[in-house]
Amino acid sequence: GATSATYTTTSGTSTYYQCVATCSASGLSGTSTPLQMTSTVAACLCTPPVTFYPCTYDWIGNVTLGSINNTTGCAASSFTNYAPGAGTTTTLIPTISNTFSITSVGYTGYADVFIDYNQNGVFDLPGERVISDLLIGTSPSSAPGATATTTFTVPVTALSGATRMRVRYDYYYAGY
Repeated sequence: GATSATYTTTSGTSTYYQCVATCSASGLSGTSTPLQMTSTVAACLCTPPVTFYPCTYDWIGNVTLGSINNTTGCAASSFTNYAPGAGTTTTLIPTISNTFSITSVGYTGYADVFIDYNQNGVFDLPGERVISDLLIGTSPSSAPGATATTTFTVPVTALSGATRMRVRYDYYYAGY
């Protein structure tokens, strides 16, 4: 807890805080009304670097996970942040297997999926990289439009509530 006039903490979720002021002379104290502080995890996440060939080779056409079935266009910046809403949110339950599919518009590539299970705004490795180097298409190079599917399980330690997921695709190179 705080023992000074300011209190700094890190939280990826909404949290209630109260102030308790104690008079040193009498020992009497008073408690403030609870104040809810809302943190937006999205503001904390790093920006991925631009790929070498955006809109030519590095292009995700669709991501499907639970109720998410998100078809995308090319993002010249190599990424797009989607606001929570229809088509971009789903419910995942710890210890249950989840099916993930990704379709490339570019050529053969590798996908990685990160989920910020502890909601600290950082995709911690290796625990929050839930899919690593998923091959989309056949090597060395396949025609555009290949789809890859795999499964992953959310750990029982994952925090409940809104949690950020990042999907990354790289043309032909694994290990990023």
